[in-house]
Amino acid sequence: MQQIIIDAHTHAAGVDFYNLFIPRKPLVQSTRDLILKMDLYGIDYSIVMPMPFAMYYDPRKVSQGEWALSGLEEFPYQVLNTTLLYESQEYSDRLFPFMAIDPRTKVEEQIQFLTQQVERKKIYGLKLHTLATNSSATVLSDSLFAKFMKKYNLPIIIHAGRDTTTSPIHVLNFAKQNPEIRVCIAHLAGFDNSVLKQSLEIKNVFFDTSPFLSHCKFAVDDISSYVSSDRFNTNYDDPVNALLELSTYLKSKLLWGSDEPWTSVSNPKGAALSSFSYKDECSILNQLNSMNHENTVNEIAYTNSLRFLYGDASLRLTKKANKHHKNDH
Repeated sequence: MQQIIIDAHTHAAGVDFYNLFIPRKPLVQSTRDLILKMDLYGIDYSIVMPMPFAMYYDPRKVSQGEWALSGLEEFPYQVLNTTLLYESQEYSDRLFPFMAIDPRTKVEEQIQFLTQQVERKKIYGLKLHTLATNSSATVLSDSLFAKFMKKYNLPIIIHAGRDTTTSPIHVLNFAKQNPEIRVCIAHLAGFDNSVLKQSLEIKNVFFDTSPFLSHCKFAVDDISSYVSSDRFNTNYDDPVNALLELSTYLKSKLLWGSDEPWTSVSNPKGAALSSFSYKDECSILNQLNSMNHENTVNEIAYTNSLRFLYGDASLRLTKKANKHHKNDH
């Protein structure tokens, strides 16, 4: 049977207006761009989310520390979520759209929009980017979003960073308080040893690897704004074996994800910190296969992702022909 690969963390269908005004790479990606890259590097399916920054806020003001309204959306992510759903229609057999949310404002309006989409079977989960919304995962516990996810059995991916607001410990606590909700802590919690260890006792917690090569570089360079000072003990100079050790430790909790187009990372001032590509991220899976670790690839890039998407429900996906790529060439 052919190997099936799911990328558990990608972005598409829009412009990140905060990055546009800094400027800071990357700025934009369409679903067509994403599908072409998937076809080039053998990726069958992707969980896809809008670009992180909502047009609801004025990026020029936010870059100065003021969360002023832009007047471009009636509620946060109205345009970006709608655009993602619109663009994803052409590739609906390849993409799992996750809707971005902002728990700070216009929550009822967001819930009304999301309810319409989930009842049309157009969405598969939610995404909270704690940095882009300046909000902590702690505000989700008693929110309408938590009730919505429980009602429709939807998972959530939550951005985890290194400051107080975005700390992965808040995501961990939210997962503890809501065992019915499958929660993915993005970016492997910055390799935070304590969070990874605590998660072993929490059934509904997952981690995605996005973007793994950049975070390994940050660990080697000891860039504390991206990775924990108390890191999981492994050799980050060897990303392939580091991923193997993390998979052995986390078992069914680890999801392979790229963060495409954020496989390269720049700092808040736009200076490049890493320069990896989608091809580089995907090559990790190829290297694991060549080392006879096909079972590990199957776990982190397929079966674990299915469990995150659907829970314990039995489901199998089929290998998709790269019809769009072939037609364009």
